[in-house]
Amino acid sequence: MKNKRFDYIYPILMVIFIIICAVLLILEWTINIFKDVRFLTEEIIGVTLSLFQTILIAWFISGELRKNSKITKQSLDLESQGISGVNKNGELLQSELKDLFTNAKLIKIMVVCGKTFITKNLDLIKHALINKCEIRLLIAKEDSLFIQQITEQLDALDSKENGKINDQKKEILDVLKLVKYLQKYGNINVRQFETEYRVPFYLGYFPSKDQMIIKGWYNSIVPVCSPREVLMFKGELKEEDRTKYVNIKQNAYLNKKGILETYNFETTRKNGQRNTIVDLETHFDYLWRKYEISNS
Repeated sequence: MKNKRFDYIYPILMVIFIIICAVLLILEWTINIFKDVRFLTEEIIGVTLSLFQTILIAWFISGELRKNSKITKQSLDLESQGISGVNKNGELLQSELKDLFTNAKLIKIMVVCGKTFITKNLDLIKHALINKCEIRLLIAKEDSLFIQQITEQLDALDSKENGKINDQKKEILDVLKLVKYLQKYGNINVRQFETEYRVPFYLGYFPSKDQMIIKGWYNSIVPVCSPREVLMFKGELKEEDRTKYVNIKQNAYLNKKGILETYNFETTRKNGQRNTIVDLETHFDYLWRKYEISNS
């Protein structure tokens, strides 16, 4: 209620001062034969108008401050979750793509299929692999019920209107062939999930002096919409800050090839502490371990 009353104060004051100005103008017209009184009236009117202008300016500024305060609060809320920015076109910026595939030591990607992303950035991916960057790709199983349902929904919503042919199974098989082709350039591996997909996301691990910086991007995707049609949120995390959000039970283990995995973490969440980048990483690492055997 206080805020509402506060919002009504300025309109009421404006009306009062408009009435006062009108009365003073009438007074000036009627008694301008008296020079002294006329001089006094002009001074009063000048002061009143100046005060009126000040109130108008103050009203405008207070409104802008309230608006900016709300925006600032929303920004702080996002920042507390690990989000530092938004890409309005739903994709990584060209500068971000170049940075990711040039400077990252490890890249983790989880998408339904990823064919468009891989084919569009094929040269960048080759460059990253040649420069000893490891790439881990999680995509859906081509024969899963999950993929069948997505294809059916796309057919129902897109095909009839736009004449599109949706064949998610074929696209996934094409990606598997692309990964096999890219393996001759370096360390890129793919594993396939069944039902755990939520949003498409990308994680990059960037060496920085004596620590690792983890950068992440994910889409606030609406079902069956292309990622390019929605917002992409982005953020980053210092590796040393990870323990603020999760308890790490084990930070390395031997995979089926006997290689020490240094970026898969077995974790439990700390109550009341959330970070989007850590959530994405934890989700990816859990599935990467889960489907290690089933994809072999």
